[in-house]
Amino acid sequence: MSLPIIAILIASVSALFTGVNMTVSLATYRRGRPRVYMSAYWNPWAPPDWDRGGQRGYFTVRLVNRSQATVTVSNLYVEFDRGRRRSLWTARGMGRLEIIKGEGEKQIPPFGGITWTAQTDRARPLRLDDIKRARLTATLTNGTRIRGKWVPKVPRPILGPWRERTDPPGQLSFDDLSEGTQG
Repeated sequence: MSLPIIAILIASVSALFTGVNMTVSLATYRRGRPRVYMSAYWNPWAPPDWDRGGQRGYFTVRLVNRSQATVTVSNLYVEFDRGRRRSLWTARGMGRLEIIKGEGEKQIPPFGGITWTAQTDRARPLRLDDIKRARLTATLTNGTRIRGKWVPKVPRPILGPWRERTDPPGQLSFDDLSEGTQG
C-alpha cells in the first residue's frame, strides 16, 4: 500500500471515532436534561367551604420528573377554551393559578414527583358555563414550559361528596319491609 492510501485509512478511522464520540456525548446530554411530565384533573364545581368568593373550582396537578436533574417550578398557569363558535381572540383566556395544597413544594427531586391542588386567581372572574376545557402550563426556572393535555370540564354533579343525602343510610329490618308491602 502506498503512503496516501494509508493516510486516507487513518483519517477515515479517526473521523469514525469522532462521530461515535459526538453521538455518545449527545446521548449523555439528552439523558441529563430535565424531562418533566404533567397530568391534571379539573373539577369546576368546588365544595363551598373551599371556595367562598364565587365558583372557581380546583385543579389537581401532578408533575413527574423523569431525569437525573432536580427541577424547580416557578409558575403555574391555566388556559381556558370557550369553544369553536367564537373567534380566536375571545375563545381563549389565560390566568395564573394559586396553589392551595402543596405550596411549599417547588422542587421536584430526580425521578420523583409532586402533587398540587390549585385554584384560579381571585382577581379573575370566570363564567364556567362558557368554558369547555382547560390546559395547564408549568414554567421551570430555566425557562422551559411544560404543557399538559386539554382537560374537559366535568359535568355538574347532582350530589357532590360535600353534601349529605336526604335519607340517612341504614339497614332495613323485616318490619320496614312488611310495612312497605301492606300499604
